[in-house]
Order: sequence, then C-alpha cells, then structure tokens
Amino acid sequence: MKKAAVSAFYFAGMLAMIAGTYLVVAGLSIETTVSGEGVYDRVANLQLMHIQELNVDLGIGLVIAAAVLLSTGALISFLAPSPNADD
Repeated sequence: MKKAAVSAFYFAGMLAMIAGTYLVVAGLSIETTVSGEGVYDRVANLQLMHIQELNVDLGIGLVIAAAVLLSTGALISFLAPSPNADD
C-alpha cells in the first residue's frame, strides 16, 4: 500500500512538473506583437497578452503543485512504516 501511494504521488508530481514547464515555456514564447495600428490589432495584442499571462500563471501553479506532490510522496516514503517491519 505504501509503495502504491508513493508511486501515485511521484507520478502525479512528475506529470504536473512536465505540464507546468510546458505551459511556462509556451506562455513565454507567444509572440505578443501584432503589426498594425488599427483598433483590431490592439485588441488582438491584448488577447494574446492575456493568453500569455494565463499560461505563465497556470504553469507556475502547476510547478508549485508538483513540488507539493513530490514532497508528499517523499514524506510518505520516509515516515510511513514499512509493511514488513518487525514490531
């Protein structure tokens, strides 16, 4: 049971770390400059900036969640008693 719990936390943590890193990189690589002087280009630029901000914020949140999941898995593996431990 302990091994399954630790594996689940490690798996979820690594999945969140990969997704968070991807979102941060995707958010920072979005080109937010739209050429032109019209109102529509300014609105499009603001929409791209909003999407960029959402990607970066969600990515940072997922990286923090990954750190919590990985540390929880480490705590379970170190603090939970082993099923084969002698009493």
